[in-house]
Amino acid sequence: MGLGEIILTRYSRDPSAPDLVGGVSDWTGTDPWENLTVFPGLKSHIRDSDVLDFGCGTGAQSVACINAGARSVVGVDTNPAPLASARESVADHPSRDKIHFVDRLGSDAAQFDVIISQDAMEHFDHPESILATWRHALRPSGKVYVTFGPPWYAPYGAHMHFFTKVPWVNIFFAEETVMRVRSRYRNDGATRYQDVQGGLGKMTVGRFERLVKHSGFRVEWSMRQTVKGLPVSRVPLIRELLTNNIAAVLCLTEPTRVDES
Repeated sequence: MGLGEIILTRYSRDPSAPDLVGGVSDWTGTDPWENLTVFPGLKSHIRDSDVLDFGCGTGAQSVACINAGARSVVGVDTNPAPLASARESVADHPSRDKIHFVDRLGSDAAQFDVIISQDAMEHFDHPESILATWRHALRPSGKVYVTFGPPWYAPYGAHMHFFTKVPWVNIFFAEETVMRVRSRYRNDGATRYQDVQGGLGKMTVGRFERLVKHSGFRVEWSMRQTVKGLPVSRVPLIRELLTNNIAAVLCLTEPTRVDES
């Protein structure tokens, strides 16, 4: 066992103890709207709209959109286990004929008025192709609501906080070291960040901005939530280390001034 592995093991939980959550992430996942409250008036945009829930997981957000008055909802997820749960969850829903769960979109263009992507962008292997898919699927007057975090260089951007509270573990420790320690808590055989369940695409603040800039979208509104609300969202380098969450509304119309905080 190398020195790095010894140190990281020392500051990780006992493998027999439950996953760490408290003190790192306060979101329990019980309220499907909790991470979307950053978008003013989102529910009013969903009402009477055709919605794409991209990265729908077990379908809670898709069902919430139907309950909020969406005309129809398509939930997309490539992971078969949560997708099966999503389909089961709507089996007895009174509006089940308005909700469809699929593992990929069809080829029809401009089907949706609203696209929601919640806590998924940092996991995509090829985010540029995801943006292209959204552009193809969005109606001309539609909007994409994307929120995700933590990005790669955030204190817990490595998504290893379920077994250690060491911040910036992906900076302080080699990938091989982190994966070896992680193997005591997950037996999926992952040896790279990309191999963990759900994948990790190492999405940074700057990379997300560059991808959007060259995607054909414009940013109508955006916000970066920083550690303890520190006013560093515009400070080069520092913002990468201290941004916990990114939220943005993307449109297909001509560029205007971006309102960002």
